[in-house]
Amino acid sequence: LYLENCAAVNNDGLLSIGQLHALELLQLQGCARLSDKGLRPLLQLPRLAWLSLRHCAGLSDQAMRTVSQ
Repeated sequence: LYLENCAAVNNDGLLSIGQLHALELLQLQGCARLSDKGLRPLLQLPRLAWLSLRHCAGLSDQAMRTVSQ
């Protein structure tokens, strides 16, 4: 799912994406409205093998470490 630089993507949108259990790839590069809290639903995606969060200024280093585990 490619959502690069999509201004409409926010934490609420990630709740919906978190229900796509077959999702394997997620491109969120440059989605400025995301925060650490919004990443939680992504941790429930069992098949997610590739996630891009580059240039997401609202995300902390700690959130990046958590998602990378």
